[in-house]
Amino acid sequence: MKKEWIPYPRFLLRKDLIKKILKHENVKDKSCLEIGYGSGYILAMCADFGLYCYGYDFSPHARLVAQRNILLNNDLHKRIVLFNNEAEMFQKKYDFVLAFEVLEHIENDNEAILKWIQLLKNGGKLILSVPAHKKRFNALDLSVGHYRRYDKDDFTHLITNNNLAIEHIYSYGFPVTNITEFVSAIIVWFNRKSHNTQTKEVLTQKSFEGKTSFFIRFISNNFVLSPFYLIQSFFIKSNLGTGYIVCTKRTEHG
Repeated sequence: MKKEWIPYPRFLLRKDLIKKILKHENVKDKSCLEIGYGSGYILAMCADFGLYCYGYDFSPHARLVAQRNILLNNDLHKRIVLFNNEAEMFQKKYDFVLAFEVLEHIENDNEAILKWIQLLKNGGKLILSVPAHKKRFNALDLSVGHYRRYDKDDFTHLITNNNLAIEHIYSYGFPVTNITEFVSAIIVWFNRKSHNTQTKEVLTQKSFEGKTSFFIRFISNNFVLSPFYLIQSFFIKSNLGTGYIVCTKRTEHG
């Protein structure tokens, strides 16, 4: 049996910032697609904002977790469709395409961006998040199937070179994830086992499997992290966090 999935502080800090971004968008009765929906919590949040939501994730475990979480709410699940395969998501276009912590798992990131743009309506928005700072690439990144981390300039060039206009780019996680990622990387390095011989696809799927330590359960909740949501908000225009969230808009020629 798979372990229960517990959100890490990084996920909750990211989710809080995504929520604030969506609050400033005109989303009521529009459509969104989330690629790599993981737990389904972001899809549920989008449905709560009034979006009609679609999702695709290549991890069977993620699909099971998301279905369970979405079905907990009898009203929201009626606005959410989970696709069975990648081809299904190309059957329509969307007002919003979301991909959080996905791009770094894809070898050809430019090709992925080009594919995702084709899913947008004219004037549609692509909202992404990625891990920040190339120099921070470490054993933790390797263990979860990352090909890379992104410096801010490289990330913005990847976006703008593909006919997307950047509306907002934020740095998230500071100071919490700076600490938790550093500690986690040390633990992973000292306990490194088989990830050096496994494919990135396998490692990506395993990266979603639940962690049930007491410490993670204790800190990964809104009550404990609520003051850090506020602290994070003071640093989103800096370059201090361990991840970037960018909100982009497809141009007429994109």
